Order: sequence, then C-alpha cells, then structure tokens
Amino acid sequence: MSRKQIKKAASLALACLICLLSLTMAACSSSDTAMSYKGKTISESDYAYVMAFLKGYYEYQYSQMASYYGSQISLEQMYDYEMSEGVTFEKQLVKTIDESCMMMLVVEQLCDELGLKIQDEETLAQIRDAIQQLRDDYGGEDALEIELAKRGFTTSALERYERYSSLLTLLHDYRYGDNGIARIPDEDVLNSFQANYVKAEGYVYSFRESDGNGGSVARVVDLTKDLTDAQILVAFLRLFVKVEYLSYEHQAEAEAAMKSLSEGTAPADLYGNAKTHLEPACILKTEADNGLYKNVETNGEWTLVTEEDGCYIVRKSEVVDEDLQGMEQTVREAVSSELALDFFKKEYVTVQHILYDLADEEKAKSVYEALKAGTTTFDEHKSETKDSGTKYTFTKGRMASEFETDSFTLKENEYALTKTTYGWHVIQRLPLDLEGYDENDVLASMSASVLREEAGNAFAQLKDRTSSEPFFTSPEDGAAYTYSEPTVLNLTNLNERLAEALKAAKEGEVVRVELNGYGVYILHRLSAGQEDVEKVKSEILSPLESEAFHNYLTGFYDQVTVNQNVLDRFNVRTAESFYY
Repeated sequence: MSRKQIKKAASLALACLICLLSLTMAACSSSDTAMSYKGKTISESDYAYVMAFLKGYYEYQYSQMASYYGSQISLEQMYDYEMSEGVTFEKQLVKTIDESCMMMLVVEQLCDELGLKIQDEETLAQIRDAIQQLRDDYGGEDALEIELAKRGFTTSALERYERYSSLLTLLHDYRYGDNGIARIPDEDVLNSFQANYVKAEGYVYSFRESDGNGGSVARVVDLTKDLTDAQILVAFLRLFVKVEYLSYEHQAEAEAAMKSLSEGTAPADLYGNAKTHLEPACILKTEADNGLYKNVETNGEWTLVTEEDGCYIVRKSEVVDEDLQGMEQTVREAVSSELALDFFKKEYVTVQHILYDLADEEKAKSVYEALKAGTTTFDEHKSETKDSGTKYTFTKGRMASEFETDSFTLKENEYALTKTTYGWHVIQRLPLDLEGYDENDVLASMSASVLREEAGNAFAQLKDRTSSEPFFTSPEDGAAYTYSEPTVLNLTNLNERLAEALKAAKEGEVVRVELNGYGVYILHRLSAGQEDVEKVKSEILSPLESEAFHNYLTGFYDQVTVNQNVLDRFNVRTAESFYY
C-alpha cells in the first residue's frame, strides 16, 4: 500500500467518523469540565471516553484496511502521516474528538429546547440491552467497571452515548423527516440529480470473467469459432502428422522387426512381441520433430532409433482426411496456439530500463546521452536506482502510455528517454524474449483485441444509426458482450473515465470508452424524467441532509466554551482505546 493510498484511506476513515459517528460521552461529576454549552457539560471523564472510543474505532478501521491492502505500516507510524499540508493524522484525530464532544453538547441542548425526548419503549429497551450485552461480554458489571476505570470513565458514559445516538436521530427526523421543518427542497434534489446522475444503457465487452470463486480471470474467446469444416481440415493436414513406434530391449530384435516390416514378411504376432507398441496416432508436427522422431522422414517408412532406455523402430506419415474424425477440438486448439505464437512475435516487445526519480532529470539525461554515444553500458547503471535493469516483455495496453509508445517505436538495441508519472526511464529495446512467451497471456491479449474490434464495429453501426427501433438488444448465447438495461447511474460512483464520457454526452448520444485491463463500454445516454429522479431520491437526499445537518450543528460550535487546560492533559497516542 503506497503512502498516497494510506493517506487517502485514513482521510476517508476520519471523514466517516466526523459525519456518521459524531459521538459518545460519559458523565462523572467529580472530574473537571472540559467543555460546556448553556446547561450542558462534558466532563474530563466524558472526554476520555470519546477519545478511547474514537481511537478504538480508528484502530479497527485501520486493521481492516491494512489487511485488505497488505500494509506493513504500524498504527504509531500512521500518527505522523500528513492528511493535508501541515496537518498530521494525530492532529486531525484530536480535532475530530473535540468536534464530536461539541456536537454532543449541541444535540442534547437542542433536544431539551425542542422538547424532543426518547419515549419509545423499544428504543429504551435497546439501550438497556446494549449495556447489558457489554456487561455480559466482560464477565459481569463489576468486571466491566474495572475495565472502564482503567480508562478513566464508567458505564454512565456508555449509557449517555446510547441515549445521544437516539437523540441525534430524533433531531434529524424533526428537521428532515416527512414532516420536518427543514426538508431539502425538491429543487435541490433535482439540481443534484442533474449534476451527478445520468440514465444510460449499453454493451459491455469485458476483458475479464468470473473464476467461479468470487474472483476473476482474463477472458479468452474462441478464436476459431468462425472456422469452416473445410478450413479445419486444411489446418489438420498442415499441422499434424501420424506417428507409430515399436520398442525393444535389444537392437537385434529391433533390426529384425524393421526388416520384416520393410519386406512385408512380418509375423502376425510382431506387435505382441514388442516391449511396447504405440499405435498410429496423430500429433502436431512440431512435437513430432523433437525427441524420438527428430530425424525421421515423413514418408511412412520405418526408421531404427537407439535411445538410452532401448531401441525403437519408428515412422511418420502424412495424415489423411479420415484421420480427422474426433480430432476437431484438438485442431482448434492447435490453430489457437499457432495464432498466439504469431501474435506474440508481431505484437509483443521486450525492453529493459533504468528508472530515475522525477527529481533526477539531469542524471537520467546524462546516462541516456552516454548510452547513445557508447561511452557507457546499460549494465553499469542497473544497480543505481529502484527497479533498474528490470526486463519487460509486453504488448500494447499494459504499460504507461508514454513508456509503451517509445518501447514500440524503438528499433532493437536503440535507447529512449521517457518521462512518466513514475519517473524518468532510460529504455533499451531488446530482441524479443521468446522465453517470455506465455500462451495463456497472449491468448488473453488476442481476445482483448478481438473484443476491441467487435466493440469498434458495433459502435460504428450505432453511432450512425437513424432507425427509431431500440438501440440495444439482449445478446444471444455466446455473444461477445453483455447488455446493461436502462439504469440511473450515480456518476460519483463510476470509474472516472466512464463518468466523464457520460457527463459530456448529449441525450441520445452513443459513446465508446475503453478501460485498460477491464473492457470496452458502449454507452447510450438516455433522457431522464421525474420518475427516474424518484427512483434515486432517497439516495440523493441522504448526503444533502447529512451536509445540511452537519452545517446546522456546527453553527453552534462557536458558542461552546472549551477548557484547553483540561484537554491538554490528554495524549491520543498513549490513550487506551475502547471500541465495542
């Protein structure tokens, strides 16, 4: 997990904490007051509970993210990461704790002023059950109190938080519920819909497919699906040969058998007397040209071959039409392999590079010029920087666009100096590394090319379409694409390139977007009506209400009195967490 990814993930976690938790308190009349608002106070032990709860929540969230991304960075190290310029995670977490306490005070006071009380017996029972469950988890009331006392608060803190959560819901419903006094105007809902939503349908030519275990693998299409029977027969006759052998322990036996076969005087039990007998079988010529059949002519005559494990009489002969029976699928696989190897030789390239940081531009240019002039060698610089000397064999669509373009433009042994987001690359093109040939990988690349071409043809037809009939139809079995029915899409949840293309498209327009490694999308933007707005209204209202509610509550924060002397007694790094 990169530093940038960790910062982003931690920022999102904190944003969720601020917006959704807004938190927890505990009361202890004997401690100093940390904050106050009108008649409400946050005691020192209340503040300790908020800190312990938030820290525990963050530790849990981080453990989940670290497990997912495979991060080896400790929690202690995370506190020093900058969330924004000059603001470390530690500072941001403390700010979140302070604002959570302020929100607690404001919500409790506003509910008192508005006469909003928890009267629902089911809610009250849930609060009691939550506390009792915690007692049971810790082995009883006394055991729980001991655990909490270590952290500077009591169960009253938990009870207050559970009540506060319900009060927060009451206040939210009072303002934004069905009869709320501050409901979001329909105009705002429509504006949000027009800014962030589109209605579309489309075809998806996916480069990947399910592996049956919840993951995905590269999709391989049947490259031979359009072959006719005649073409399969031609390929069979061209690619295959018929082979047969008899093996013997002693050379004299093999010579005698070969002589009798050549003269047509072989006894009826000849094959039974052999140590082993491979009956006539059709195999690829490339396989037959190795090993036992390496120097055997394809003329149907027997040849004596001596191996370490015995003596053989072998022969190769041309296949005939009748031999094709039952071999059709094998021929198709052979044709696919042949196409893959040809594709590899034409469409793949092998390079090695030296990678310098973006700040080392002058060094990269100096090495590049020296390599071109022949005053230094590539090997002399392999160990200088990260990832240097790495050799890549790849096809188009696999690397950064600048790296790819220069790699394919170069002739063998030529050099290029290329800048990407990763740094400065001194690239040398090498002869194609045949050891880097992976048939499955090449077939996946070929399949992507086929899908890309089919998508291009479909897009060309749809783009110029004038018929009033539906643009898209459900695919038949075995089609190269899947069909996505008309759907209202939230642009903020889509891939950035897909979102940009749909947002820029006019109603009725068809757009084509390819996402490297994923597939080609042909999308038709549709006209959206009020019924479409209603389908996602609750989804639109949720963030609008959250933002409005947050802004409403934070408007009271400047009236909260903060006792900084009390807050300065706390250290979030050393505080013991408590999350349940």
